[in-house]
Amino acid sequence: DAAPVRDATPGPAVRGFVLFDPGAYQMGSVQGDPQRDDDEHQHQVNILHRFWLKRTEVTQAEWLALMGTEPWQSGCPGGDCPVESVNWFEAAAWANALSNEEGLEPCYRLDECNRNMDCAVVEELGIGCEGYRLPTEAEWEYAARAGGGDRRYPWGDEAATCARAVMLGDGGNGCGADDPLPVCSRAEAPRGLCDMAGNVWEWAEDWYGPYGEAPNDGSARIETARYRVCRGGSWGSTAGDLRAASRLWNSPGVRYVNLGFRVARTSH
Repeated sequence: DAAPVRDATPGPAVRGFVLFDPGAYQMGSVQGDPQRDDDEHQHQVNILHRFWLKRTEVTQAEWLALMGTEPWQSGCPGGDCPVESVNWFEAAAWANALSNEEGLEPCYRLDECNRNMDCAVVEELGIGCEGYRLPTEAEWEYAARAGGGDRRYPWGDEAATCARAVMLGDGGNGCGADDPLPVCSRAEAPRGLCDMAGNVWEWAEDWYGPYGEAPNDGSARIETARYRVCRGGSWGSTAGDLRAASRLWNSPGVRYVNLGFRVARTSH
């Protein structure tokens, strides 16, 4: 079983992590789901490794401490707000910076990057890497399902509402805030993760493509494509995007005010 970790394990520089054990689950959505998209084909995934997933989205304070910049564009006040307006390469660079801070092997080689931090050469070490990285799409959904359970949302099957997620509600974007909110403004999911549905979309490791082209062992799809995967929905999302199975894709060089990330680390 996954167990929430309240101290700074596995590293001192960031908030706590949640540990997930290996397991098998049905990734994707059932055919009868009225909000199902064509790219959510249900299939079995066997995650063969233990991994840590950050309890929260990376915050503005955590970003500033390692990178020394303030890229965020939202009106969310304070260091506990999720960092956003960072592209995939910048998220990977933050993961590398955290690995370096803790004396761990960085998981990415980013070369030939232009002034906009759009990198022409990327080498990914994947789940065998010692350091911090973006979660694979399979890891992310496994965690959102509380370790592979059959649930529609991270909290269960109950309807998505402003009481459960920072989303597009009756009061508008962000449940009336028109911005993301500080992390963990809503209750934790059963395994201790915050904001796996809503607040900001989160970059995943994988290139986007049909599930038939993806590995089924919990590792990332690394064949180069046009887009990277994003997961979880945001403060501007309706209920369909908050489902555990929902997928989004974006060019890795884009930055949006509703797009951030959290990090993972393989437990060796």
